[in-house]
Amino acid sequence: MNPDPEVLDSLLNWGITNFKTLASLPEKSLAQRLGQQGLYLQQLARGGIQRELVPSSPVTQFQESIELEEPVELLEPLSFVLNRVLGQLFARLRARSLATDYIQATLGFEDL
Repeated sequence: MNPDPEVLDSLLNWGITNFKTLASLPEKSLAQRLGQQGLYLQQLARGGIQRELVPSSPVTQFQESIELEEPVELLEPLSFVLNRVLGQLFARLRARSLATDYIQATLGFEDL
């Protein structure tokens, strides 16, 4: 639960800038001024609420590209180029012991 910006502003205006200070406030007064959200934040500051921590990792993107000098007009040369690019991509994934279930290919076409 993310606290309302108004609640955070109130805490900052009162000089509450750390968990120790928030945890030491009287519960009744805090509830009167900030309501249930204030009490919830105080319980978090006191370590009274247990919640599961779920680590998040940044999304890693792998991108390969190739620029050809001559246009590819037939499927066989196109498949050769795609095989080369995808082979490089899969080698990079394999080197990091990763796999994927989604690949997006963007092809550019030359105006004739």
